[in-house]
Amino acid sequence: MNMERFTHLGRPIDLTYPTNRWIVVIVASTLITVAGWGLLAQRLLLSDALLQGAEFAGAVFLAWALGRETDPDAEIMAFFVIPPTILLVSWLGKPAFDLLFLTLLLMRVVNRTIGLVGKPGDVILVLVLTAWVAILLAVISLFLFITSGWLYNPILPTSLLWLVFAGVFGTMAMLSYTPKIQSKSDHGGPIHLQRLQASWLLALLLAIVSACFGFQGLATLSPVWSVLIVAGIYRLALRTRTR
Repeated sequence: MNMERFTHLGRPIDLTYPTNRWIVVIVASTLITVAGWGLLAQRLLLSDALLQGAEFAGAVFLAWALGRETDPDAEIMAFFVIPPTILLVSWLGKPAFDLLFLTLLLMRVVNRTIGLVGKPGDVILVLVLTAWVAILLAVISLFLFITSGWLYNPILPTSLLWLVFAGVFGTMAMLSYTPKIQSKSDHGGPIHLQRLQASWLLALLLAIVSACFGFQGLATLSPVWSVLIVAGIYRLALRTRTR
């Protein structure tokens, strides 16, 4: 079935590519391992254990998918995102899969990795609004986070503010050290760096806004934090290595 008949934002997993086969194996292994742990160690019912396994497996898959959207030239980086995602889900709790999927779709709308071009006016409007809103709200939200650590009953515990700052640092590292993108879109066209940069700011904005709701809000988009941090470290490491 041709997915493009229904949507221009879908990206089918072509199992002829090795990295796509790897993620299928990793997702299946995560589901089995977590479900088995739930059955044997936590004494959960089979249905509860399978549900827990599916939650971790879903977080792993969406983290990988977000990593691929974030840096198309760095296929291996998307796999580096998986361990911190598992740690964050274990620590903070399950993410909101509907919001994660929405974030993924919004990034595709902005970065055009699918390669299907919309109307020029639509593209310009999306890029301008995304950049403006992202910068404005990110500055306001960061100010709230900085002051929250000094106030009574802060929004987030001070021990969790490092995650927010690390995500901002990762995004700034990507903005500073990501060169021209060499990868092509699904339809063979170029992927523009400016579009990718706008999608990073969009992801950071969504993650910061969700974290404003406290601990549970931080958990909502925890895979996004993993992607921003790991992608930034990856680009910084490549920059340091090539000097």
